[in-house]
Amino acid sequence: MFFDDEDDRWQPKRIAQKVHSGELKQLYYAPKPRKFVADPFTLPPGSDVILDVECFKNYFEVGFKHVDTGQYFFAEMTPGKLFPSDLVRRAMWHFKTLGFNSLGYDIPVIQAAIEGADCYQLKELTNEIIVEGERKNLREMPYNHVDLIQVAPLEGSLKLYAARLHCERMQELAIDVDKWLTPEDIQNVREYNFNDLDNTELIYTDPKYGLKPHIELRERLGLEVGEDLRSKSDAQVGEAFINAKLKEITGKFPKKPGFDPDFSFYYQPPEWLSFDHPALKHALDVVRRVPFKLDASGAPIMPAELATLSIKLGGSLYKMGMGGLHSSEKVTAHKADEETDLIDRDVVSFYPRLIINSGFFPKHLGEVFINIFRDDLVDRRIALKRAKDKLEAGLKIAINGIFGKLGSHYSTIFSPDLLIQVTITGQLVILKLIEMIESVGIPIVSANTDGVIIKARKGSHNILADAIARWERITGFETEETRYAAVYSRDVNNYIAIKEDGSAKAKGTYSERGSAQNSTMSKNPEHLICSDAVTALLTKNVDVEDTVRNCTDIRRFVSVRKVNGGAHKEGWFLGKVVRWYYAKGISGTINYINSGNMVPKTEGAKPCMELPTSLPDDIDYDWYIRKAYGMLRDLGYYGNKPVQQTFF
Repeated sequence: MFFDDEDDRWQPKRIAQKVHSGELKQLYYAPKPRKFVADPFTLPPGSDVILDVECFKNYFEVGFKHVDTGQYFFAEMTPGKLFPSDLVRRAMWHFKTLGFNSLGYDIPVIQAAIEGADCYQLKELTNEIIVEGERKNLREMPYNHVDLIQVAPLEGSLKLYAARLHCERMQELAIDVDKWLTPEDIQNVREYNFNDLDNTELIYTDPKYGLKPHIELRERLGLEVGEDLRSKSDAQVGEAFINAKLKEITGKFPKKPGFDPDFSFYYQPPEWLSFDHPALKHALDVVRRVPFKLDASGAPIMPAELATLSIKLGGSLYKMGMGGLHSSEKVTAHKADEETDLIDRDVVSFYPRLIINSGFFPKHLGEVFINIFRDDLVDRRIALKRAKDKLEAGLKIAINGIFGKLGSHYSTIFSPDLLIQVTITGQLVILKLIEMIESVGIPIVSANTDGVIIKARKGSHNILADAIARWERITGFETEETRYAAVYSRDVNNYIAIKEDGSAKAKGTYSERGSAQNSTMSKNPEHLICSDAVTALLTKNVDVEDTVRNCTDIRRFVSVRKVNGGAHKEGWFLGKVVRWYYAKGISGTINYINSGNMVPKTEGAKPCMELPTSLPDDIDYDWYIRKAYGMLRDLGYYGNKPVQQTFF
């Protein structure tokens, strides 16, 4: 089978050939001290154990790590050594095992080994699954097993997620996948396997952002709907919840609706939605008359007429999109003072309430969908939140997941017309809020999908409150208020807002967390010390230089990036996920293996694939200080005089 030269499935072999020919040099790390358990069955049954598989023509290994004790055990096979099938079979039933992409690869390969396949046969099966992408006829085994890949936010590899969580060691082996391993190779592969176990454990148990709480919530929801949800994504959890409730009420499991590639839909605004401002009247007219079509996956495509539409209202410019409304401010700063207040108004449970208030439901599921969505999910989540029950977070996962499935023609919830109605109505509703506030002479300085930031004169609060209350009565929504001392924006998606209590809310470039799961696992770290320095200056007036030079945590200095095809530094192979910091006396760049081009932002970068035990003495503090000052300029901050302007 032929694959494109950039295809990930050929990369390990191609990189290994470059190492073998001397074009690249392989980085090896000293083995870590590890604790091994002689008899794993002395460990409690049902306890958490991480597993991972390595497979070559003459070597097969299943590595295990017991989470609570940190002890390892492993089973291996070579042409002269039989695989301990009984031990592995018993372990699979004795423990709750966890892996990464394990249901699609590790579990079927382990089962084949248990049933007597030799190394060569297991390598053929590996090639079928990984190289040829053949996943048919793989048996599902009823082990107590959890695959973390779908639970993790967005899409990423084990190594990328681990790097985002600042794992101790990032390691890839440039060994030809078809090589007959030497004893030295086997030792390196074994250590590599143990490191993957460590990193899988990290993404499961990290105390702040690990996936263990997400698994526990899925366990509770699974008991409620009678299905194992532990290895499902947020969207799959939402779909499974709705399907189970529909079957409970109607007695039938819902079927997937048909997918019409020629689908065309015209938006229908609610009867109560109207505008007075000419620009908004024009926008509503455009939205009504343009057809919405679908892409290959069933998701709506933003019509060109809307994508190019700009709405000038007050002192701001607004753009619509399938992802939501946003204003267009750039390099803008606003401060509350003796004459003005900065007020953030966010709509509570925006999209869920929009669905309920408007009576939207997938036509093929019927109005019972609304009852389930309102009673079993949205209202129940609010009650659980008030009771401080952790299951509230699980229902939030299901609610958000349902919305995500509306645009997937693989789902029983697929309803592109509903998705269009919800997203477009949501944007128009926020524009209605902006119009009503601006009409009483109070300016909006920023707006996004579900809220606005208002710059109100002292003494105008009653007028503002009345305008918002009228909007709430018309739409049926509620809003929550947050007061800011200042807002510094590079643009609508990248800003730092300083609350009245001195705490900061950061978004985009200035936050270490991504929007998915509000977690660092959904965003690459990028010289976080610079954001720390900017925030410290804006909130506590701490000098940038002091924050940077006094930091002793190497994790605040590193950057992480995925590199298609792999990267090297001066011929040393680093891997397909690289980590570095900026160091004094470092010349050159990190480069792509395939093209030789520079990996972006790596001038002066020193690879940091293994975190040092103490802070390096060659950190280029001046680089980070310059970067922090550049970030402040991007935010519209110049000394103690923030600019207050918007560029269109």
